[in-house]
Amino acid sequence: MKKTVLFFILGILILGFSISGCQKTVDTSAADITALKEAVNALQKRSDSLAAALTNTNNNLSALSKSIDSVKTQLAGIIVQINQLTTTLNTVGANITSINAQIATLNQQYADLLAKLNAIQSQLNGIPTIVIGTQTWTQKNLDISLFRNGDLIPEIKDPTVWASLSTPGWCYYNEDPALDLTYGKIYNWAAVNDPRGIAPVGYHIPTDAEWNTLATFLGGDSTAGGKLKETGTVHWNSPNTGATNTTNFTALPAGSRSTVGPYNALWNITGWWSIPSNNSQVSVWLIWNTRASLVHQNSPNSPIYTGGWSVRCVKD
Repeated sequence: MKKTVLFFILGILILGFSISGCQKTVDTSAADITALKEAVNALQKRSDSLAAALTNTNNNLSALSKSIDSVKTQLAGIIVQINQLTTTLNTVGANITSINAQIATLNQQYADLLAKLNAIQSQLNGIPTIVIGTQTWTQKNLDISLFRNGDLIPEIKDPTVWASLSTPGWCYYNEDPALDLTYGKIYNWAAVNDPRGIAPVGYHIPTDAEWNTLATFLGGDSTAGGKLKETGTVHWNSPNTGATNTTNFTALPAGSRSTVGPYNALWNITGWWSIPSNNSQVSVWLIWNTRASLVHQNSPNSPIYTGGWSVRCVKD
């Protein structure tokens, strides 16, 4: 009986040890499973994150592909425009060549017409000439608005512009064209001294030496003016001293334009430009209604002399 009890107790002890060992094994397996689940969950999260990143990348690649397609389309449009522009430029280039040829032709025609006009104007305004001694003079004041080469000489009306002008210009006395036929135009020194030439072909602006030759032939400066002046008081104001016009020069009182712009002394005075021997000066020869003399005056040309006078020409 005692043996039976002993074996029973021993069996219980062995069974207890076995159950305890199994429990420990079970506890250990549960911990491993939990750790494994946590690892799997972490891996799942990383997979989800990677999937999201791949999706975003795909989206970006899709947008980039669309942008590239858009740029390609724009580039294709630009290429079309460049080709059109090239075609247009080629056409324009051909047109420009043609237009330039036409312009050259028109310029030549214009130059020819101006030359003819200048020749006609010179003939009309060269008007009768008179011989005095060994010289041949025009019998009327110059009345042209072109240089020999056909370039225009501008009309200057504004007194302020006239006063500061250093380039060629002319005007009617008091801006009255009705006076032009009788008295001719008034010119500034720049017009008279321009290398393009203001005198008609075959004539030139007289020099001081040529005016002196004229005065000497007429008996000297003191009486030369009277022999050059038109007689009477149709144009000259009284007393028109010493006027005989024995030369048929028929000097008329055309007046002048001052260096500051206003007009002076119509019917009382006339003066003509002369080429001085001293290039730093300007030269004018004058006749008054109150004198019989022919008076020479010169002025410094620095600053630029801006007065205005008439022009007579002498034959080459």
